[in-house]
Amino acid sequence: MTETTFVLDVDATGIDPLKDRVIYLCAHHLKTGDRFKRLVGQSNPIPTSVIRNLKISPSKLSNAKSFKNVMHDLLTWMTSVISSPDGDIYIVSGNGHRFVFPILTKEMRRYKTSIKNTFVLWDTLYTLHRFPPVEDTSALSCDDRVDRLLSSTLFNSSGSKNGLDLLREDNEKYIAANPQSVTETKHIRIN
Repeated sequence: MTETTFVLDVDATGIDPLKDRVIYLCAHHLKTGDRFKRLVGQSNPIPTSVIRNLKISPSKLSNAKSFKNVMHDLLTWMTSVISSPDGDIYIVSGNGHRFVFPILTKEMRRYKTSIKNTFVLWDTLYTLHRFPPVEDTSALSCDDRVDRLLSSTLFNSSGSKNGLDLLREDNEKYIAANPQSVTETKHIRIN
């Protein structure tokens, strides 16, 4: 399963997935360790606190590619590092069902981004409580949050179940108990 699993996170102009915009996208292929990092250009002003947190200059953002082009690059990269690019792709993300997946889905619809793969989405929020301490990573950039997640006990446990099995089980339980909260983001397939 690690062959088609990626850890993914985003930074945005704020914390509301319905009104804010993605400005930085990063992913890590679990099997190979390959990385993808891209700034996403914006035509609207970005809050200074966000720019300061990301440690980037406004000029870098203004020269960055559009969301549609960054998503195209991401999907091309993902399918290039896996051996069977036509199957499901598993995406692991912190706070995924409440923020990462809704904002990505909204942006993909907005830019009419078409994808042929089905993304199966696993949120670490429901599993990390098993591996204390859980630290607040909200002030970190998405690249730093991906690093923290990869170094967590979730991916480095020597228990009877590996972290991906726990993620799958915990997400299935959460989705079964809260179907209304994840209807849009359990599986993403946009055509």
